[in-house]
Amino acid sequence: VLDQCQILCMQFVLLRPITSVIMIVCDAIHESTWDYRYPQFYIMWIVNISIFFAFTGLIRFYHVVKNDLNWINPFAKFLCIKGIVFLTFWQGILISFIANTVYNQTEVEGFNALEWSKQAQSFLICLEMFLF
Repeated sequence: VLDQCQILCMQFVLLRPITSVIMIVCDAIHESTWDYRYPQFYIMWIVNISIFFAFTGLIRFYHVVKNDLNWINPFAKFLCIKGIVFLTFWQGILISFIANTVYNQTEVEGFNALEWSKQAQSFLICLEMFLF
């Protein structure tokens, strides 16, 4: 079981840098997140599925070692850290979706939807990390 947990987590560690580089190259060519005609849409889904498998591996790992680590109560710490990673990812997806739906790639006050979503996500993460 521990080997399966390691594989589930390490696939994310190996896949994430590759998808990040591909996303940077694709964004340099054409910035698009929600258009299925561009590779960014599919890369987002690949990353999402990879996060799901990594999270599943971490939960399985916790269930295997929870009795050995009971004295330090790791579940609350596990939920905090995984919650931050998971929720900031989905927060970014939601902000991007709202920006593309509301602004619909038009210029508003000098910002387009992509610029606004990046700035909103960065601002919210700064606030959340300050309060956390």
